[in-house]
Amino acid sequence: MSDTNLNSENCSTEPQPQPNVRPFQQEETLRRLYHDEDLSQEQIGDRFGVSQQTIGYWMAEHEIETRPPMHERDRTISVPTREDGRTQFKVPNFDRAGEPIRTSFYRYQLVALLANDDDGDWLYSISDVFGDNTHVHHRMNAPVPVDIPDNLEVLAVHEHHQLHASFSHTDEAEAVLSEVFEEYSGEPDPEEVGDTGNVEMPSRGKQVDSADMNGVSGD
Repeated sequence: MSDTNLNSENCSTEPQPQPNVRPFQQEETLRRLYHDEDLSQEQIGDRFGVSQQTIGYWMAEHEIETRPPMHERDRTISVPTREDGRTQFKVPNFDRAGEPIRTSFYRYQLVALLANDDDGDWLYSISDVFGDNTHVHHRMNAPVPVDIPDNLEVLAVHEHHQLHASFSHTDEAEAVLSEVFEEYSGEPDPEEVGDTGNVEMPSRGKQVDSADMNGVSGD
């Protein structure tokens, strides 16, 4: 082998592996697991069979920025409203490893849990509303979401998509509101009112007439 070849091999720019350096001691590995994969120090330690303190030591050695302690983390609830009118809650929570996360859900999902049938039984469970295979559907054809129980229906994801694909995904606002007002209209039952003398009790609602629908229109 010539001297030229020897010099070429000795001057190789390829990074040489560091002897006796374990993966959890490497800065690149720690940054990837902690920041990119969002693992906790304890989870990283479990992966390599070492303690959380050991991982913390090597992260400090490499000056890897850590998340703030629990008492300094943001615990506020944010309630932003999207451009389409949907209100979303973002609530501080924790994952199974105890790391802080933010759980997001929509107002209409909470309202859907209030829907009940004629016997007063709940129509939907938490797993129905927040399931991975279900969507909460707005029945009313309105310019903005109307989050009332009578206007919400929990459907399988494929059923929801089929409704939108066929452009039959909404009911007329008059039909939906008629159901709502009919449910709460009429004179109260005298037995429920009690001894009210000759006082006339007002009705809780009224039937919706098409003239009342001004300002409620579809897209």
